[in-house]
Amino acid sequence: MIYAGESFAIAILERLVHLGNARIPANHVFGAITVPSQLEVEAIGPRDVTAWDADDMAASRRFGDAWFDQRRTAVLMVPSLVTRIDRNVLLNSRHPDFPRITVTPPAPVSWDRRLFAGHDGTR
Repeated sequence: MIYAGESFAIAILERLVHLGNARIPANHVFGAITVPSQLEVEAIGPRDVTAWDADDMAASRRFGDAWFDQRRTAVLMVPSLVTRIDRNVLLNSRHPDFPRITVTPPAPVSWDRRLFAGHDGTR
């Protein structure tokens, strides 16, 4: 499964929340994903999965695992826990339509040092 953000900004925020107090990441790259308009996309909202935002993530993981195992669609849009407004994108690499999804060549991520304020500037 590939976990992505609907926008570059949410992808960066999702990554940042998992970095904790780490240093500024080196050698991070990103690619823009294109999903053909003909592909079916499943989308869920916060009300579709009871306890989707629970700390243990059990309900959201159960839903995602079932979606992946059942290969219902190649793309699943889910709410972002970080912003509760934006959406993340899950891609099912085992779905027959997955090869139709394209990604641009990798480009470097330029992290803004201000995101790591309070650290020594190299973090």
